Amino acid sequence: MNVVTSSSQPNPGVAKAVKAADELVVNVQGLNHYFGEGENRKQVLFNNTLQVGPGELVIMTGPSGSGKTTLLTLVGALRSSQEGSNCVLGKELKGLGAKQLNEVRRQIGFIFQMHNLFDSLTAFENVKMSMELHGHKSRDMRREIIKILSRLGLGERIYYKPRQLSGGQRQRVAFTTSLGSFPAVSDSV
Repeated sequence: MNVVTSSSQPNPGVAKAVKAADELVVNVQGLNHYFGEGENRKQVLFNNTLQVGPGELVIMTGPSGSGKTTLLTLVGALRSSQEGSNCVLGKELKGLGAKQLNEVRRQIGFIFQMHNLFDSLTAFENVKMSMELHGHKSRDMRREIIKILSRLGLGERIYYKPRQLSGGQRQRVAFTTSLGSFPAVSDSV
C-alpha cells in the first residue's frame, strides 16, 4: 500500500519528518490488525504509521488485499483497533467501546465506494436522513438539501431514487450524505 499526502497549506515549504501530535487529525503509530481467530488468524496490517494534518489530502493506492479499506475502517472508527495507536481527532480509538466509537463516527463524514444509498429513498430523502441522524434539526433543512444537491448538478434529480441515477450522480448524493455530519453544510460545498 502506498500513501501520498498533499498539503493545502499556503506555505508548504519542507515537510517536517515528524509532526507534533497535537497538530494531527490522524495519528496512527505501529497499527497491526488481524482477521480470524486461532489457527485461522491472519495479519492484514503490519506496523502501519500514518500522520495527517489539517488541510492535507491523502491518497492511498495498492493492490486488492493490501489493507487500504481495513486501515480506513479503523481510522474511521468503523472497526476496533487491536494493536498499536490509532488517534483520530485527538482521541485514541484503541480500547473504545461501541458507544464511544459511535460518538467519534459522528464527527467523521464517509463516502463509501459502493455509495451505500437506500434504494427505496430519493436523493433528497437519503441526504435528509443522514442530516437527521447527525442531529440537524434546522427549519431550513429542506432548502439546505436542495441547495447542496443543486450545487452538485443534481437539481433536476433531487427526487429520483438511486436506481434512476448514474453512478456519478449516486456518488454525488453519497458525498452529500457524508456532509450531514458537519455543521453549516451548504457553506462547505
